[in-house]
Amino acid sequence: MKTFLRKSGIFAIVLVIANLFSSNAAFKGRHSSSNINRPLHSLTSYFGETLLLFLKNVRLIIILLTSFLPSQKSVGQTTIPFNSSTTWTCPIGVNSVTVQCWGGGGAGGGNTSGDDGGGGGGGGAYSMSTIAVVPGTVYTINVGAGGNRGTGTGGSGSDSWFLSNATILAKGGNGGSATVGGIGGAFGNGGTAASSIGTVKFSGGNGGTGRNSATGQGGPGGSSAGTAANGTSGATTWSTVTAAAAPTGGGIGGNGGNSGNNGSVGSVPGGGGGGAGD
Repeated sequence: MKTFLRKSGIFAIVLVIANLFSSNAAFKGRHSSSNINRPLHSLTSYFGETLLLFLKNVRLIIILLTSFLPSQKSVGQTTIPFNSSTTWTCPIGVNSVTVQCWGGGGAGGGNTSGDDGGGGGGGGAYSMSTIAVVPGTVYTINVGAGGNRGTGTGGSGSDSWFLSNATILAKGGNGGSATVGGIGGAFGNGGTAASSIGTVKFSGGNGGTGRNSATGQGGPGGSSAGTAANGTSGATTWSTVTAAAAPTGGGIGGNGGNSGNNGSVGSVPGGGGGGAGD
């Protein structure tokens, strides 16, 4: 999961000081030749008026400062990746975040029959949204784990979400199936955009089917979704153990296992695991 912090900064304040210059002009006017021969009480009155005028301008400056200081603008962003579940405290000056989530990849299917290969696990979905945040508030980040593999059907990947599973969420991929009755294991479906929550969503790729053969190989895992495309899927009829390339931003799936070997784990973020060989 990645979080982009949108920071707000104080505007550089440019005060228009025409009022001060016009006030100075008024002060100079008070010192013109028509004021030179004023008696003391007139000068005292004059300085009193000058002080009042100055104080009025000071008050104007304070009002201007009070009015302009809260003004803000965006001054940049910082990217923070999270690879495990945690909490995050919003810093002072940050008022919105763009969150990118990938669901965990499903594990590849195992092998219990001594022949044929297990199906590849599905890749995790992708979801992105920009939301408002409040400085000083603690937010929950849940990073979906990859599915657990074993001799049977692979475990599904967990969902990833920010704040809650109703705010921004990316679905995890399903695990591939183990071999059944001499038939290669079925692939696991990728996490779907339809089940995810966000402004931008893409589905993870499906895993590949395990090979139906006495020297069966496992199906490759599906890739996770990219930031602008669905993930790549394995073949529905076994053709290779090699996982297809992932779209930009996605994690490639793990390769299927050859005879006697387990499949490989998928790459971060959210690649599905390869199925086991016979």
